[in-house]
Order: sequence, then C-alpha cells, then structure tokens
Amino acid sequence: VGAVDGLADTLNAAPALTVFAPFNGAFEALPAGTVETLVANPDQLAPILQGHVSSTRYDAAGLVEAGTVDVLSGGTVTIGGTADAPTFDGGNGTAATNLCGNV
Repeated sequence: VGAVDGLADTLNAAPALTVFAPFNGAFEALPAGTVETLVANPDQLAPILQGHVSSTRYDAAGLVEAGTVDVLSGGTVTIGGTADAPTFDGGNGTAATNLCGNV
C-alpha cells in the first residue's frame, strides 16, 4: 500500500472498508519477480490493490447477501457460497474462497 502515493491516506480516511486480502500462497504462486515489478510500477500496482477493497463495510453474511460489491478500482466482485464459506470472483478468470473472515 505504501508503494502507491496517496493510497494509504485514502484507506485511512475511509469511514468503513472491506478488504479482500490474499493469503501468502497467492503471492508465492506468482512468477518470480512479479511482486518486485509491481512495487516498482505503482501505476500497475494501484488498480490491483484497489480491486481488493470495497468502500462499504461488510461481514461475511452481508457479503453473501449483497451478492456483488463494488471495489475501489471501479470493478465488481461477485460473492457466492455461504456466510460460513463465502467465495469471491473478480471476473478475471480466478475465484477465491474465504479463509478467515470478519477480522
């Protein structure tokens, strides 16, 4: 977040957020050098980070009830599953299962 000018301030100033944070294995699965390249190119990194944040606070049940949520990058994440095991699809061909919610 600190690599993108102003993003930390934007997140800190928001009254409520939901963050979809990937687990460490997601980063480890990327090709070598991907994270370093993105950190060195904030214009590429910003929409990726913003695609993992909604400006509305949801708990797991609220996410499933909503069905879709808008993210700061301008996209939409589709929520499926149940409140005990929500799933997330950002429309990029991959989906994720919630490992830890309501933090």
